[in-house]
Amino acid sequence: MSIEYAYTRVRARRSRLFSPGDIEGIIREDLENLDNLLKETRYSRYINEYKGKFPGVEGYVRAFNTFLIDEIRKLEEILSDDDFYLRSLRAYISRWDLQNFISIVRGKFYSYPENEVIMSILPVGFLNDVRVKELLKEEDAYSVVERVKVVFRDLPFAISRDALKNLKQGKLANFEYDIYTSFYSRILNANVHDTIKDFYKYQIDAKNISLAAVSLNYGDRPSLWIEGGHLSGDIRRKILQCESLEELKGVVSERFGREIDIGKIDTFLENRFFADVLKDFRSDPISFNSILYYLHEVEREIVVLRTVIYAKSFGLEPEQIKEVLYV
Repeated sequence: MSIEYAYTRVRARRSRLFSPGDIEGIIREDLENLDNLLKETRYSRYINEYKGKFPGVEGYVRAFNTFLIDEIRKLEEILSDDDFYLRSLRAYISRWDLQNFISIVRGKFYSYPENEVIMSILPVGFLNDVRVKELLKEEDAYSVVERVKVVFRDLPFAISRDALKNLKQGKLANFEYDIYTSFYSRILNANVHDTIKDFYKYQIDAKNISLAAVSLNYGDRPSLWIEGGHLSGDIRRKILQCESLEELKGVVSERFGREIDIGKIDTFLENRFFADVLKDFRSDPISFNSILYYLHEVEREIVVLRTVIYAKSFGLEPEQIKEVLYV
């Protein structure tokens, strides 16, 4: 396989992504009539299959999730003759296993309703629908983690005894720190494309800022720091010396040259990373970046569709939905 061939295949697939006008039409369409609109798109087969099996919102969400899973499989097929690119693609996809696992543990830890946990999950990796449902049946967060440690050995991180101990003692931030450290260490030491490592360095920066915010919310000075991100030693020192959320916001805003919502730092830095990827893609379109940026666009489209469906099911009006999506 040549990267030229992969680029050609992906370019054809990109042409079928929704435009801003398409999204606007979906936002304004009544939930009852949305089937007809979506059945004129590449989601048609999935809507026909899952809307007949599952009522209401669940049918839509399963259709969107399955479309994304199939799209990832197509990209894996396109890259199947190149171990390096395929491994790099899968390293990127593994972020969903990390995110889904953390979402389930948090959900159980805080006793969130199951439907709220499911809303935050995209089951496109090893933790598919079946395995997610198995974990959601567990009694509490500790039981979830024990089951994963014993049964689900293919996840992209290790669960140490210290992590289990922290969770048992109610130290969720420390538990997550151990999981994140294990995951990012594996990725940064893996033989994958530099762009993937750069993506995770942004993710590490976001997690370090989030961990600091969690500590400050509990009245503690930040003490946890994951190695390997882009933030300099000077910024690290400033963050770990913060004594309030306002002080943390000031350090972060100074670093990025604008006021940042700490609660959305993950989204901010992910968008920042993909803005760089888009620049590289435009200057050198026939590259691995064409694959990565396309997958990002598909993921973003699925997240938008899922959000719109959930928002409509809650009775939100189009203008309210746009606030949820774009603010």
